[in-house]
Amino acid sequence: KHPFHSPLCRFTKNICISCVAKETFQQVALAYKALSDPIARENWQKHGHPDGPVRASFDFALPSWLLHPQGITAIVLLVLYLGMFVAIIIYAIRTVAKNDEDAVQKHQDMSVARPDQNYLQIMLEDKSTHEDVLYFIATTPENLHMAKKSLVAKEKAVREAAAKKDDKKDEKKKTDSLLDDDDDWDNDGDDDIKQHEASKIEQLKILQAVTGKDTSNEDDDKFEGLHEGVIGQQWVEKKLEAAGAWPPTLSTFSKNAMYNQMMAMAGKENAKMDEDWIKNPAVRRNILFVTARLNSLKLNTDPELLNAGKNNLLEKQYFRDSMAFRNRAGLLMEASLHVAIKGKKAKLAATIVETVAMFKLGVPSIKDPASISWFRTAMEKQYGEGNVPSLDIQNPEVCTPDEDQIANGDSVRLSMDATRTHAEAFTRVKIGMCQRQGIDPRVALNSYREGWWVLIRARPEGTDVEKESLLTAWPVIVQQIASTKAKINVQFPAPEKPGKYIFRVQVKSQEFLGCDQEFEMNVEVADAALVRNREEDYEEKDGEFVPDDEIFKDDKEDEGSDDEDSDDDDDDEDDDDDDCIVVENTDGLRKRPTAGKRE
Repeated sequence: KHPFHSPLCRFTKNICISCVAKETFQQVALAYKALSDPIARENWQKHGHPDGPVRASFDFALPSWLLHPQGITAIVLLVLYLGMFVAIIIYAIRTVAKNDEDAVQKHQDMSVARPDQNYLQIMLEDKSTHEDVLYFIATTPENLHMAKKSLVAKEKAVREAAAKKDDKKDEKKKTDSLLDDDDDWDNDGDDDIKQHEASKIEQLKILQAVTGKDTSNEDDDKFEGLHEGVIGQQWVEKKLEAAGAWPPTLSTFSKNAMYNQMMAMAGKENAKMDEDWIKNPAVRRNILFVTARLNSLKLNTDPELLNAGKNNLLEKQYFRDSMAFRNRAGLLMEASLHVAIKGKKAKLAATIVETVAMFKLGVPSIKDPASISWFRTAMEKQYGEGNVPSLDIQNPEVCTPDEDQIANGDSVRLSMDATRTHAEAFTRVKIGMCQRQGIDPRVALNSYREGWWVLIRARPEGTDVEKESLLTAWPVIVQQIASTKAKINVQFPAPEKPGKYIFRVQVKSQEFLGCDQEFEMNVEVADAALVRNREEDYEEKDGEFVPDDEIFKDDKEDEGSDDEDSDDDDDDEDDDDDDCIVVENTDGLRKRPTAGKRE
């Protein structure tokens, strides 16, 4: 028989027919549903199926040993789960710790550490010079710690750079030896091979440049003494020594401070005077940063430095550390000024403000005629002849608000008009620079800052200037470059003791040289207790103060009065009809608003 007619084939055929019939019936049913039901018809038109969008689902099954572990499997899974849990916790802790470290580092970069503040508070005195202030800043605990850390990192980087350099030398020697040992080879095709290799290298460079992966211009850090022609700390010391500025001459006061600081860092006691600060690498480096900054006019114009910059032959780490030191020094000078204000050290406050200007401009002295001449020449060259920064102070006045007198313990105000004579020239030049560089002038002008300080010092009349005490150091920040006139109001406490004083007002710039101003004012400070007692002897009436014993006029003094025989009781009863004598501007009397007397 034919195989199709066997029983097995007939059974298989019936099954296939049954499957096809079932599938066909389902299709007919869906078609009928799509034709008879409006919603099903709409679904079919939109989604291609009467029942709407059809989504595929995927199911998977976990093995039974994972769902219901037993025996050794359960133990292994438990260990894995615990390990994963511990790893997640460790990762979270490390992430949080790293974020905290970054936040602390950012805060330290923008603030002064407590040990530095304590160190400056101990070391700074009225007799400190500009150099002393900078040397103390250079030897604060945090600055020395940063210098030591940087030197350790440099030593490590130098070792790594030296190892790389040796590896390159060894590789070059191997290549040269292979090239030299080819006498038995045919060299006829060398030119073609070299040309082909050069073409491939050029194509690779183009591809890297297009894809942004060109690293040919990324040079490794170069170090002085290791790479030829590189300029760093040794070059700076050599140039400063030739100019007679290195090593600097430190005062005994500064030396003692640095000796104590070095010994504290080393954990030693009883510092010896023969210890040489220049032998301490951290101290030497920071003092060099200070000296180099004060002599930057000589260094920055040196041809060797300019050529090294063009040829990428500067020791990057040294100059990066120098910039970081300058930023920290700025914060520490601000902290030093707070120390002077808190201690009422007038001379120290003036010295610190002058030191800020010295350090910003990079000049060895704030009063050096050569430095002032250089500054004026530079300003006139940039802003035009005669356009030198200055602040014209007019109409200074000292008073206690709403009072006729100044008494000890009062909150006193100094008011004065200020005119920036350089505002117009500065604005014109800045706008021109922005236009040439394609920068929006509003953005550049809004970022302008110009800092001034108003120092008010007081001494009793007839005493020496050395007896002056600092009443306040008030910052004045100019944020609008085009601002010409301004009203400066300085609040400060009156001297603690009554008497006649000479107020010396100093207006100092932390940006410019040769534009500081100074003037004196004679001020009488009354005794607050006496003023209060005098005010208590007066009675307030209609906004004026009238003496108690003169409120009523005795009728007996008026001989022509018809009430000559009247007694005081009658006068008291008729006080509303009598005239009052009002005393104005009585000596020792402070006119006040209706609120009245001093508490």
